[in-house]
Amino acid sequence: MKSKNRYGLMYSAVRAVLLAGVSSSMMTVPTVFSAELEEGNTEASEAENNIIIVGSRIKREDFDSASPIITVDAATLKQTGYTNIEDALNELPQLGIGTNLGNNGTSGTETGASFANLRSMGSGRTLVLINGKRMVPSSLSQTSVDLSNIPVAMVEKVEILTGGASAIYGSDAIAGVINVTLKTDYQGFQISLGGSIPEHGGAETQSMSLAMGGEFGGGKGNISGGLNFSNSERLLQTQRDFTTGTGYISTVANPANQSTYDGVPDVLILRDTTISWYPETGGVTSFNPINGAIETYYMNANGELVLNELPQYGSRGEVREGGPGFSFGDYIFQLRSKQQVVNSFLNLNYEIDENLSFYSSLQIASTSSDGDFQPNYLPDAVTVYRDNPFNTDSVNAYMDARGITELSPATGQLVFRTTTDLGTRQQFNERTTYTAIFGLNGFFGDWDWDVSVQHGESKSSTVGGAGFAYRDRLYAAYDVVLGADGPECRTMVDEGCLPLRVLGENTDQAAIDWVTAITTQSQLNTQSIFSGYITGEVFELPGGSASVVLGAEYREDTILFNPDPAERGGIILLAGENNPVPESKLDVSEVFTEINLPIVDMLEIGAAYRSSDYSTVGSVDAWSATLDFRPIEDLAFRVTSSTSIRAPSVYELFNPGNTIFNIIQDPCDNQNVVRGSNPAVRAANCAEDVGEDFTDPLSGATRATLAGGNAELEPEEADTITAGFVITPTAVPGLNMSIDWWQIKLTNKIDTKQVANILIDCYDSPGLENSACGAITRRASDNAIIKVDGGQVNIGEVDLEGFDISLEYRFEAAKLFEDMPGSFGLRLITTKLEENTINDDDVITIQAGDYDNPEWAGTFTASYNADHWGVNLNTIFRGSSLADPDLNTVDNSGNPVNYDEAYPNGNGEVDTLYRFDLNGYYALSSSTTLSFGVRNLTDEEPPRVTGFFSGRNGAADVIGRTYVMNVTMDL
Repeated sequence: MKSKNRYGLMYSAVRAVLLAGVSSSMMTVPTVFSAELEEGNTEASEAENNIIIVGSRIKREDFDSASPIITVDAATLKQTGYTNIEDALNELPQLGIGTNLGNNGTSGTETGASFANLRSMGSGRTLVLINGKRMVPSSLSQTSVDLSNIPVAMVEKVEILTGGASAIYGSDAIAGVINVTLKTDYQGFQISLGGSIPEHGGAETQSMSLAMGGEFGGGKGNISGGLNFSNSERLLQTQRDFTTGTGYISTVANPANQSTYDGVPDVLILRDTTISWYPETGGVTSFNPINGAIETYYMNANGELVLNELPQYGSRGEVREGGPGFSFGDYIFQLRSKQQVVNSFLNLNYEIDENLSFYSSLQIASTSSDGDFQPNYLPDAVTVYRDNPFNTDSVNAYMDARGITELSPATGQLVFRTTTDLGTRQQFNERTTYTAIFGLNGFFGDWDWDVSVQHGESKSSTVGGAGFAYRDRLYAAYDVVLGADGPECRTMVDEGCLPLRVLGENTDQAAIDWVTAITTQSQLNTQSIFSGYITGEVFELPGGSASVVLGAEYREDTILFNPDPAERGGIILLAGENNPVPESKLDVSEVFTEINLPIVDMLEIGAAYRSSDYSTVGSVDAWSATLDFRPIEDLAFRVTSSTSIRAPSVYELFNPGNTIFNIIQDPCDNQNVVRGSNPAVRAANCAEDVGEDFTDPLSGATRATLAGGNAELEPEEADTITAGFVITPTAVPGLNMSIDWWQIKLTNKIDTKQVANILIDCYDSPGLENSACGAITRRASDNAIIKVDGGQVNIGEVDLEGFDISLEYRFEAAKLFEDMPGSFGLRLITTKLEENTINDDDVITIQAGDYDNPEWAGTFTASYNADHWGVNLNTIFRGSSLADPDLNTVDNSGNPVNYDEAYPNGNGEVDTLYRFDLNGYYALSSSTTLSFGVRNLTDEEPPRVTGFFSGRNGAADVIGRTYVMNVTMDL
């Protein structure tokens, strides 16, 4: 194995990256970097500088690229204190909110997974590579790669290329590519121990990693590997005051509102939102014929039915602030999942002769995740008869006073409850993933070539534990009569039914166990790839040698999903109907080419093309073109244009359909019929369909929605343009700046048509004969919506536009303070979002400027590095945004309706969010380095916004001030 000047190459690479307008990392590498800063790359041979960077297979002399690339190094990842890569990358403005530990606690087989989301276009449109090669997906529905499977100890760097790259890498690279480079020729032995402790408890982390490697065969071979263990504790909603009790903020329709522009607030602000119909110990809701009020009673600790006299909200008076009921501030999900990961990586490289080398790698990861979320509640009223022996005197007196012998819909007395006595619903996920790669590469004269074969599998098993219940068993257990030996079930006695109280507290564990459903579902993804290419120089041009790539690839993806038999039958309470996905697959054969033409010294153009033949959607093409123009040494212009594709995934094509439950706002409810883009049309359609002055009998309840695959789907297509310039003034050494404008137009977008859009399409379009109305099923008895059918369709378009701005200045400390050693660094990475508009079947959603997609976002780092220590302050910011469009209304004169007194941020807006992270390192010896830091130094809390999460799935930090420490030893 040839020896290399590692530090000289490091400087060369970093400098060239900066010249291309690329940020090398979010913080400075420790002492080795500053010590070698002046050496340059004089000892590195020209051959060693010929390297491949993300976005091309053509070898180049440095990291020159016409496409903007961001690079994050291993030191940065380690010092953040995060246990997985996704959390660290999510701080970059180019990434939207992906799937992470802050929002995946209820994702079924994807519980605990981490999927990146470039440009907020969806994780299925971000292609993740390891060492330039695809990895087996960990998602059933998309081709997303779980970033928590990657061993941080073996990461050398992470490169992020934004913009379409399908011509180079194939399907899915619509928003861009994340390439994780692992150490493939590591020598030595390294151990690292780390952890983080939040000041307010919860979300603690611990990690341990090993990396080792060495040469054999007289230096011709190298074997290296890594092992990483990480543990992340859960963070519950009740562990933070801003998501608990009065800290939980939501909205409810304002009954005084008559139209969107009447000057009256459309909604009212509520804190500690509670659905009073669902007390933990049960309750009765009835209509009072004397005063016309809807009255709700709850069972207190003494067994008495007590009238809930708190103010009522909602069309049926079901919503209150506080009090007994289903509390959103206590029950809705967890803020972060619990996760344990053990992952490993093994590399073997061997130089057979000077023209032929063998390489192989094996990655194995095992992930264990827990998801806790809300307890069950009863979606349908329970009938309680007068002869139920569990009835208290208060319950029987309630019936007697009304002259009835049962509490049921037939008597106008609705009995509901939240089943907290069954426990919080839990899911436990075990996922094992492996990918094996074997390849050969070498030279034919001046031509390089590479061929490889790889196979990967991702297996997942999800167990539903406490809190899940068999629907038929639960309702049977609530229907109790007095038997010879005491209370017993009226039905299902032979099946082992044991009685439960629907009004009152349950402590009989045997009865709880009988209704509890322990379910298991499994998922399998497999991927096989055969790939090869050849690259070399073909002719000379005034600016240098023209280079070309010719290659071919074959890929096969399969999925298999087996739900629990009980889920197939739809007999799990609130779980819908989960249908199995039999083994389904797609395969694709592809040919691709690249060419790079240095026309003259200052001008270089390139192009790439890929033709793909899918077994499912047929033939598709992708292409890209680049231009790099450097009129003077200090200034370079770069332009890229591309058309990328995303073929529908196996699941999107062949999923037979699942029934899930969603909260639905009926457009015809008397609180909603005056709203919408055309209230007159909505009112006329609703009057024809359900009559005037209709009150939704199931307001606030979940309804069944059906979503399935579609074998007729067509590929998505995205046209991307990037244009920018890079300034590297020789008069100011160490200063680098780049500005890039980008635009992405996605057409033929594949998505599940949203239930809300189906309802809008039906009732806000003239007449009721359109297809959207045919997807809606209403109950004959009271016209309540009970089911909406949806599914995967090529539904619309997405338009994105913005600017990426990068500024870096690195200078010797002696320029400011005479004789001071070391160097200072300043780095700004920011994105200005101009447009993010979704057009789904003519339903326009403008996302630019909303809470998840602020106009401005970025990071700013100030650092100082000396010989043996360094420190930096990293500022992460998200610009002011609109958190709740319902609170941003105007009156007939166009003046904003004032919510300032009721809403902490006023008119649904959120001020700029800042988070400050202080990190440092100290070299205890030549072989031991201590890293330390404080994340969220000023203990910033998320803004008070409406919704299930104040942190909004990762947009803001919900953990608070966290102390981070890591020690690394080279042995």
